[in-house]
Amino acid sequence: DCTSAILPLALHGNLQNNPFRSVCWRVLLNVLPSSSVDWVTALQSSRSNYQFLQHKFHTDQMRKDLSLDPAINNPLSQEHDSPWNQHFQDGEMRKMIKQDVVRTFPEVDFFQTQLVRETLVNILFVYARCHPEIGYRQGMHELLAPLYFVVKSDCDTYDDIMEGLEDNLGDEAQPVKEELTRTVHGDIFSAKFCEADTFSLFEALMEAVGPWFISNKSVHTIGVGYKGQPWSRPQDQTTGNKLVDNLNYIQDELLRRHDPDLFSRLEKLEIFPQIYGIRWL
Repeated sequence: DCTSAILPLALHGNLQNNPFRSVCWRVLLNVLPSSSVDWVTALQSSRSNYQFLQHKFHTDQMRKDLSLDPAINNPLSQEHDSPWNQHFQDGEMRKMIKQDVVRTFPEVDFFQTQLVRETLVNILFVYARCHPEIGYRQGMHELLAPLYFVVKSDCDTYDDIMEGLEDNLGDEAQPVKEELTRTVHGDIFSAKFCEADTFSLFEALMEAVGPWFISNKSVHTIGVGYKGQPWSRPQDQTTGNKLVDNLNYIQDELLRRHDPDLFSRLEKLEIFPQIYGIRWL
């Protein structure tokens, strides 16, 4: 049982420089079972599931299906079952997601490459289509980004170690390589599955924090009958969104109490907690 060994390390912040951090996260979030014997089987299942979802939500093949009614399968159709209608909706969703992704951690070079950005967009898109009750909400990209960074970094580290051992002709290198190969199955850190592995990790995380992004009020009703004061801040209008409520509490209660000068400065500049606070949660 790995969980009992991993949990104390995680609680005391001792996983930061651990080359198996992404594996530890997956065990703690029940993406991987506690027994390492079953890891490869679990990974194969989750990776196959992601491949299936990618294919399921890819409309190109459906739009080429000549067996569909031409009245439905055409770019002008507004029918719910039209693959073209879904194609245009998917395009708008991807565009919205990309607008957030390109702003992800601008101070970190890793997130500025086109390949990384496309990967994040792909994962968020598949998640939104797979979970329409939540969809995509602003801020999800900041939860996803560290997950992908750690998964990719662990894969790169494993590859670097293996390449270094292969290049080392010394007598001590071969036993180390054999022990590492015996202990850690190569599929666990397969770089070609970083996107799929990150998706399963993100989906597990969202099981816990997904409700933060769900509002119990329609966006069309916010402000209707609102009884607040004139010139009040946007976040003062109750949205029913737990995420926004928590962010407001951080700024209006905790920050005001512990750093009143910073609180006053943010208020003066009209910097709302939704802009910066999600990574604090």
